[in-house]
Amino acid sequence: MQLLKLITISSLGLMFAVNINAAETNGVAFVESNHADCSSDESKMISIKNTSNQTLEVWLDRWFMDVQTADHTKHVLAPDDNMRELGCSVTRRGEKQHWIIYSVKTVTDYWQQNFDY
Repeated sequence: MQLLKLITISSLGLMFAVNINAAETNGVAFVESNHADCSSDESKMISIKNTSNQTLEVWLDRWFMDVQTADHTKHVLAPDDNMRELGCSVTRRGEKQHWIIYSVKTVTDYWQQNFDY
């Protein structure tokens, strides 16, 4: 499976994306914004947004303090949905976290692959 990876370099607070397969990952964007829940000056709310014109099924993996967690979450994002908040880039206790896109599928592709009538 080919993926788009979002990588955080903790010491610098930088993020960059490595696009391994543009066809499967087009239409998904991470957005950083100021948010009252992210009280640290260095912390931003991390959200995911569908920027395509199709409904997408997006699976994300969460990394906490540079260790992958058991959090493997699915988000179904319609084209007109608002951003889906994931959490703060820095927790209230000061630990860094980030998310990586595991996979992206259009919902129609998903239903055709799994429920072919």
